[in-house]
Amino acid sequence: MNDKEKILYVSSNLFPLNSGAAIYSYGNIDRFSEYFTLDLVSFVQEIPSGEFYDALTQKINKFSWFLFEPKTIDFLWYSLKNRVIFQKYSKKMVQEINSLIEKNSYRYLFFDGLLTFYLLNEVQKKKDEKIILIEHNVEYLNIQEEIAYAPSFGDRIYKSLLGIGLKGFEKRSLLRSDFVLFISDHDKRNAEVLVGEKIRGFVLPPFFPFPRIKFEKELLQTNFSLLILGTMWWYPNVYGALWFINHVFPYIQAYEPRYRLFIVGKDPSKELRRHKSEAVIITGSVPSIDEYIKNCDFLIVPNNLGGGIKIKIFEGIMKGIPVLARPESILGYPAGLFPEEYLANDPEAFARMVIQQNQNPELKIKFIEQGQNKLKNYSDLSGLIKNLDESFF
Repeated sequence: MNDKEKILYVSSNLFPLNSGAAIYSYGNIDRFSEYFTLDLVSFVQEIPSGEFYDALTQKINKFSWFLFEPKTIDFLWYSLKNRVIFQKYSKKMVQEINSLIEKNSYRYLFFDGLLTFYLLNEVQKKKDEKIILIEHNVEYLNIQEEIAYAPSFGDRIYKSLLGIGLKGFEKRSLLRSDFVLFISDHDKRNAEVLVGEKIRGFVLPPFFPFPRIKFEKELLQTNFSLLILGTMWWYPNVYGALWFINHVFPYIQAYEPRYRLFIVGKDPSKELRRHKSEAVIITGSVPSIDEYIKNCDFLIVPNNLGGGIKIKIFEGIMKGIPVLARPESILGYPAGLFPEEYLANDPEAFARMVIQQNQNPELKIKFIEQGQNKLKNYSDLSGLIKNLDESFF
């Protein structure tokens, strides 16, 4: 490890690994640790522990984590100073980062996720260190969509307040960085529209060291069980699940009443909870989703809203469950990952797709084999590292 150059990596969200943002960040850290000696500073929602924490600490040099404290006078001051509310702020984190920069010589300073971009104004970097931003999504567009699809007037007002100053802050952050990593080409194009010029950047697709848990034996079985995963208060997941429950699932049950739909994820909205029944099982948070992946025939991704890449698609394929999706859900994934017979937007066509693919287990096996082959290269960052080095050195 000592012969590698050092980087400082700051993340806005790690542990528990129960969101797409945390999973994406963990996968980024895991990959970059293969190329650099990595010091990590991150917010966490709970004290880190478990197998993925243990594996991470074996790969990195130092981990300084901070439980995010409720909004304080410091946060209020920061919001007023920078004219943006959609942020986290920690004076302790700023002090830790500046201490690390003072004591070490870093090749790059990585800031992962918009909630860390305030550090562009706070860190006391040395002359030669290059700032790399990692955009999970173009956040101001997500906020605009959240406002448009807010379920109530009160929620719309809250989201509007949250979005105050966000567009300008995101634009300033992008322009002040030396290099930007985007989760997809689509997001890179949207960011370039925002700043009005080309951005020096590269695509950093999602990766996480998911072990395969569903194998050919399970794929050959038919359990008449379907799975929807996600944070079930988040509006794209809520609207997608409601679309499937109301418009697709009735067609499926009319053909085969044994089908059941499992909706697994934390804090299901009240709109979703109204649909709970013997056939629609809404679990809330669960200790592990793996038992549902093993026992369900397909992972359904019915989203047609929300930016960025749907990391649950990557998770599903790598763990071994076939994925059926709407075309909008697969944005950012490689061409050819989804055969035409695994995508549908029309409700009746989607229902037919579920039934027909479940009658052909050999096709499910083929889908997983081809999908895993296409996604396994996401772990290789050699091209990205070369691009970075050629840009600056």
